[in-house]
Amino acid sequence: MSIDQKDKLIPQFLRIHKARIGTHWIWPEHINTDIELVLIKKGQMRCSIDGEVFCAHNGDCYFVQPDQVHHEEILSKHLDIFTLRFALLDSSEKSRPFISNCQPKQQCLRNFEKKSSKLFEKILQLIWNEKSGTEREIEKAISDIIHLIKKHIDEQSPRTTPEKAMSRQHLLVRQAMDFIRQNTNKNVTVSQVADHCCICPCYLAHIFKDRMGISPVQYILQQRIDQAKRLLADESLYVYEVANQMGYNDPFYFSRQFKKNTGLSPQAYRIHLGKVYL
Repeated sequence: MSIDQKDKLIPQFLRIHKARIGTHWIWPEHINTDIELVLIKKGQMRCSIDGEVFCAHNGDCYFVQPDQVHHEEILSKHLDIFTLRFALLDSSEKSRPFISNCQPKQQCLRNFEKKSSKLFEKILQLIWNEKSGTEREIEKAISDIIHLIKKHIDEQSPRTTPEKAMSRQHLLVRQAMDFIRQNTNKNVTVSQVADHCCICPCYLAHIFKDRMGISPVQYILQQRIDQAKRLLADESLYVYEVANQMGYNDPFYFSRQFKKNTGLSPQAYRIHLGKVYL
């Protein structure tokens, strides 16, 4: 991971924005020909860069390099952000990335605001300054931000050991399991569970199956059936009441699903329980 040193890359400032954006705002998939830095002052958003999905929130910064496919979606009520756009031009005036061999998951810089906020503010102030030398000051501020990003990534990379990666996967799986167990009365989807964990569904399915031996879909079904069994053990509840508590509007559909997965109808399961406890 390094800047290509064959050419001296010169920052070319394009624009900077400081804004508050309302909820439900979605930027559809698009490609930039330049470099974009987004510093989140307050709020949360879900981003995807070349298919890698991550969530960024208060104090985080992420960057998108030329020709990367990306899209964003706001997850909070408001989003306060800085957006800085610039190009790094080589001797032929072609826009280049400032870091090569960088994985999309490394492009989200956690807790980066304290290191860089003053530089973003400085650039914002400089664009209103018509004094000579302003352009060079902006270029210098951009170069300083790039230096901070490289240093931040270098500091974080050595700590990403296999043990740490496995620990993070364990925590994500536990988070997913807790969410599923808390929502057994709803027909939650893998996408909803993945959204809760701020990861993509495919990655969740991979690490969940690897650690639990079953897919998230199987675990969701297993937990719902187990909860239905616990409710059916309470004979004061009618089957339709159990169905309602499990989030089924149609008790007959609930009965069919229960029998399909247990081999017994809800009523037959109750009879079976009675025989077990005789």
